[in-house]
Amino acid sequence: MSKRRLFIPAIALGLLLACPAKKALCAKDPWYSDMRKHWAEPYVRVLWEESVTDGYLSSIDASVCRYWPNEYATRAQLAVLLFRVFDLPPAFPSNPTYPDVPKNYNLFWNVLGWHLIEGAYAGGIIFVTPGQIFSPADMITREDAVELLIRSLSLSDYAASIPETQRDQILRRFWDYNRISAARRASMACAVQLGILKGYDDGSIQPCSLLSRGEAATVVA
Repeated sequence: MSKRRLFIPAIALGLLLACPAKKALCAKDPWYSDMRKHWAEPYVRVLWEESVTDGYLSSIDASVCRYWPNEYATRAQLAVLLFRVFDLPPAFPSNPTYPDVPKNYNLFWNVLGWHLIEGAYAGGIIFVTPGQIFSPADMITREDAVELLIRSLSLSDYAASIPETQRDQILRRFWDYNRISAARRASMACAVQLGILKGYDDGSIQPCSLLSRGEAATVVA
């Protein structure tokens, strides 16, 4: 496994095991062929067994499914993963909440994702204001991933209640704390304070770095 410390959401695991999960694309397919001996294998395995992950079916052999753990996770992929973990219902509003997530939006080439993203928004996970651009295919940063997680755990009010001076004290333990955007300081401080988020061995927290799909699974499991 990587020597870097990753996000460790202990609270999320208990909620995952307590919730019946929704079936993912490869739920009935063989275990992901590209996960053997990968450092994230145990974390992806937990989510796969709960049928909340989505993999990529081979166009040549339908019995082969891959997870692509080293590819970067997108904003839509993480939102949908959390949507499934917390067993939220899909939503079908008359008009799409986001102009770049129309009703025919696909999460993968054969997985319709519009109603899932709408469900994530209705469930309070997504932080983007209705009518604005969601950018579902963009890679997600670590600080945005933490924001989604804190919202998923219904900790947003608690995060907002942490005084600014205390937030600063919590985040200053990381040498790159000043790279955390103003809009994410509350959720990042909350995650660190509750032990959901740990930094890296070099003393950084890397808020603007991108999250791989393997790391995204580790965040959730």
